[in-house]
Amino acid sequence: ALIPLLFVVSTAVQTLSSYVLGIYIDKKGTKKIMLFAYLSAVLALLLLYLKEPVFTWLAYGFLGLFTVASLNACRSEIASNSDNKGSVYGIFYAGVALFGALGAFICGFIWEHFGLNGALLFSIVGSISVLAIFLAKDFSNGRS
Repeated sequence: ALIPLLFVVSTAVQTLSSYVLGIYIDKKGTKKIMLFAYLSAVLALLLLYLKEPVFTWLAYGFLGLFTVASLNACRSEIASNSDNKGSVYGIFYAGVALFGALGAFICGFIWEHFGLNGALLFSIVGSISVLAIFLAKDFSNGRS
């Protein structure tokens, strides 16, 4: 019965933080906001792994931060760096939908065969890997 309220928490955090994150993107750039997004994702998954109700509520707040920060940063990059924004946005959202569905399928498969811990560990390792690739790419370009 409380599951829909978790999504309310995530959506409320997105609503309340979207404008502020947009201002930070304009001031600090997309790379710092993407770093914040990836850290929020890792923290959300680690909090879910603890399986305590209070941590679950906090996890959905961080999930909301990840969602809004990553989407706003990606939209900003598209707006700043492409001439054919309409088609690039179309490709971007097709990728979001495709890989979101694929990720849900894989996590569901893992959950069914290896349980909740398996799905959470898979997600944590995946998120940390994406964060590490982002940091390695960023530092290899001489940026911080």
